Amino acid sequence: MTPQPRLTYSTPPQGALPFTQVITLHDTGGQPIGTLHWFAPASNDGVVQITHVLIDPLHQRQGHGSTLIRAAYAQAYQLFASHSIKPRRVWVTVEQKRQVIGRAFFSRHGFHHVSTIKNIYHDQDALIYQRAMD
Repeated sequence: MTPQPRLTYSTPPQGALPFTQVITLHDTGGQPIGTLHWFAPASNDGVVQITHVLIDPLHQRQGHGSTLIRAAYAQAYQLFASHSIKPRRVWVTVEQKRQVIGRAFFSRHGFHHVSTIKNIYHDQDALIYQRAMD
């Protein structure tokens, strides 16, 4: 059997709200190859924000980002269940020009562009993508 990458979590999913999590994906040798950060506010609205996704360039295009996002969804569902909250939405901000691959990644995972924040960066807009969790 081929060894699989391993996930680690910064905190257990039963934490109090607001809740912040860092999920790290490690290669079979234990080296970190990707991270995803997500946040659930104290509002009890069933909303999650993905604040950061990064895969080491040598490990991109191998499904590791998908592994991280599935782990985040699973953990968010578990967190919300522990608070009797119905999961509703997950959203992420993506830089318009510099994150073309990120935009494609989130689109492939069911996210839709819902808003644009004009001129928030020096030379580009921020794009807001959202996906239903319910």
